[in-house]
Amino acid sequence: MKHVQVDVVMPSKAIPPGEVREVVRAIEKQVKRDFAPVWDVTADLRIARSARDTHKGAWHLVLLDAADPSDDDGYHELTRQGMPLGRVFLKTASHDATGWSSTASHELLEMLANPEGQRAVCLYDEDVGYRTYAHEVCDPCQDDAQCYRVDGVWVSDFIHPAWFETWRRARSTRFDHAKKLSRPLQIAKGGYAAFVDARHDKWVSDYGTHLAPDLQPVLGFARGGSRRLLRGVPRHHWKKSKQ
Repeated sequence: MKHVQVDVVMPSKAIPPGEVREVVRAIEKQVKRDFAPVWDVTADLRIARSARDTHKGAWHLVLLDAADPSDDDGYHELTRQGMPLGRVFLKTASHDATGWSSTASHELLEMLANPEGQRAVCLYDEDVGYRTYAHEVCDPCQDDAQCYRVDGVWVSDFIHPAWFETWRRARSTRFDHAKKLSRPLQIAKGGYAAFVDARHDKWVSDYGTHLAPDLQPVLGFARGGSRRLLRGVPRHHWKKSKQ
């Protein structure tokens, strides 16, 4: 099993330290108890007051006061050492019914499962041909209604590998941790899944009720950017954090 060290960096003063400790403990418990047995990766979480307090070689999850200009709750880039880095924008994420903790859980789980944003699963559909689904483990069930609690703290639901296994029958196995999904490739209300349409060579987002063209990645973008901006961008083109 892969074992990762993650520093939760909290330069933010908007959240009381006691609340941060409570959330970090719950998310670490989620990773080790619920996530690791399914996705074969676990993590030890440590709280750092600033970037100066972080450990060499650790991945970072940074809690920020500011709202993201694109209105994202969080996104990914790289630390100055070139390690995976997730950001949580507290002003945006705190408006969610489940608070900022579910966003922190979402960002951490997806970073653990897909640190480079390049992992994907190729599937074949008789009607549309080949689809390559991004290996994002929280997006299909990301809505507040799919979240669950760990020691009273809201955390994100996540899909199981069976979600990608289209040969499985409905209700034949567990497709997500919270048991809200009953079949492969199912999208819960408020969720989505991105895939590459091989016939047209473009990214598409599946919202369950409709498909929509996805944002196209742009090389040389100024900031780290959301998963949508990182898709298709080789890791060596990612921008490193200035913090």
